[in-house]
Amino acid sequence: MEMRNGLPGAAPSQELAAMIGAAGLEVVDSRVVRLRFDPPLPDRARRLPLASLHRARTQFAQFLDEDDRDALRVLVDETDPSGAAQRRSLCVAASRQIVIARPQ
Repeated sequence: MEMRNGLPGAAPSQELAAMIGAAGLEVVDSRVVRLRFDPPLPDRARRLPLASLHRARTQFAQFLDEDDRDALRVLVDETDPSGAAQRRSLCVAASRQIVIARPQ
């Protein structure tokens, strides 16, 4: 959260359960779902990190310095030997918090 507070236009945030309660809902269940694919990745699994890098490149371009923009350009270039699509060491690790809530 400390990093988020330093971003332009960032607003203070609360814990998810508190925000759900403030919306008049009661948390019934909450869990974190984790996903991990280790190398070597099949081509299909490589699409997830590439899509994420493309989004980051677009969404954060105005906040990045030239070196960071260049690094992202290389990472999303599917023909560059240093790009994510060509790296044999590429792995995928992702998580999502799933919350089930009902009216109080």
